[in-house]
Amino acid sequence: MAHIQSFSLEQMNLTLHRVRGELHIDELRRTAKRFYDQAVTLNVLWDFTGADLARIPSDDLNAIITEVRTYTHSRTGGRTAFVVSAEVNFGLGRMVEMLSATMDMPFEFRSFRSLEQAAGWLEVDPVAIRKLFQDE
Repeated sequence: MAHIQSFSLEQMNLTLHRVRGELHIDELRRTAKRFYDQAVTLNVLWDFTGADLARIPSDDLNAIITEVRTYTHSRTGGRTAFVVSAEVNFGLGRMVEMLSATMDMPFEFRSFRSLEQAAGWLEVDPVAIRKLFQDE
């Protein structure tokens, strides 16, 4: 079971989801639904560097992207960054990028191997994000 912490950084128009442990598709689905049920930010950063994504089949990724697509109108022009450390997780992130492109999502997905790269693409301060983790 994974542990997912979510932080809304309204001043950056960013929501950060930090995932630790073995992630299952239902946990991912619940977190995404909670995000869209609350005050939605334009940009989202998923930190999967401490997560094990091995139990998420590609068919489930397709299903969750299709499901999330129904909520996405509120994020038109936004960005979602995935930060991963393992090569297999990077491959899953790239698969989400391709699937979302075929579904004409109103925001972009990108996968990164470092928080600094993702923060640069999202145009947010990586130091503020790292500080948030240290304050836990």
